[in-house]
Amino acid sequence: MRISKKIIISIGLLCFLMTLIFLSDKWTKQNISNLKIQRNSVTEPIVLVPGSNATQYRFDPLIRDINKREKTPHSLLRVLVHKNYTISYSGAIKKGERQPFIVIAFEDNKDGFKNIKKQAIWLKYALKYISQQYEFRKISLIGHSNGGLIITYALEHNLTRDCLKTKNSGII
Repeated sequence: MRISKKIIISIGLLCFLMTLIFLSDKWTKQNISNLKIQRNSVTEPIVLVPGSNATQYRFDPLIRDINKREKTPHSLLRVLVHKNYTISYSGAIKKGERQPFIVIAFEDNKDGFKNIKKQAIWLKYALKYISQQYEFRKISLIGHSNGGLIITYALEHNLTRDCLKTKNSGII
């Protein structure tokens, strides 16, 4: 009887180890795939987040001024996150463009810490939504006024950690 218990335990441990090996192999292959996408992507957008009471058009004068100085203008994608987690957007990112602008604004753009926390979650939602359509090597986040607080809250609470299709992409 004692030998059969040892055999059963040994078989159980062997099955457990085989499962771990299988799962780690799958995880490794997925990470390698993500790194290949990241390496092949040239797009590193600049994400702009406006402050309280500002819309997705808040940065238009700045973007217009920057584009006047460039040989090739940066494309612009404007994203509006609604209270019910729907997203509307205008514009697009040109294929192969290195540094497009993405403005992420919120329908409920009122002031207050409670709202900043909600907007940080909406920022995560918007970044995930965008990353389903585009592949980014890394992103730069710039906020104006409360937009900076929204970004800071999102970063401090790891809300942006899994926003990009390539999980190892950088956020600067």
